[in-house]
Amino acid sequence: MEKKILKNNITMKELKRQLENIIEEIDRTEKDKYFTPPMINEKICCVALGNKKKLEELANEELFEKLVHMISQESKEIKGAGISAEKLGNIIYFSIKNNSSKGYFNDKNDDIRALESIKFHEGELFEKAYLKIKKEGKFLDDIEMFGELMRNGFILILEENIQVLADKNLIKDSNNLKFNELKTICNKIARNLETEIPFKN
Repeated sequence: MEKKILKNNITMKELKRQLENIIEEIDRTEKDKYFTPPMINEKICCVALGNKKKLEELANEELFEKLVHMISQESKEIKGAGISAEKLGNIIYFSIKNNSSKGYFNDKNDDIRALESIKFHEGELFEKAYLKIKKEGKFLDDIEMFGELMRNGFILILEENIQVLADKNLIKDSNNLKFNELKTICNKIARNLETEIPFKN
């Protein structure tokens, strides 16, 4: 799952370039003893964390991938009676969680690595998702915290996209979403991600 956490544009060539830049900077200032070992280590850590996705990227991609699959399979969980953004977000979240009892990914180390990166980046979605957890007064360890941030992230992303579509009269009732409207939501997320539209009109 480490690959899912890493930004999509990070390649071996890009990693090599980043490390070479750090080495060049150290060599250039070596006479002045500008960099200390802790400072160099911190720079490397910042590069590593910066190369990982923020919550907006990770949650949007995971949500989109699973929603496309569920719609394509016409999963009974999302077909039939209308559902709200919150219910849809929870359905998608728990269908992805797989065998993880506490976090999100199967490997708890992936949860911890992902949490480190989204805390490093922060951002608007992270702040909103974290505030929901704080308001609920939950006491969570790192693995549970990452899971809840992803779950809240899914719901917030859905709510935002549904509101945009509702304002354009493309969705009739945001609390009673129909199956065909889920395709419209999915296509909207695809446009945000600048990827291929999965469902044609």
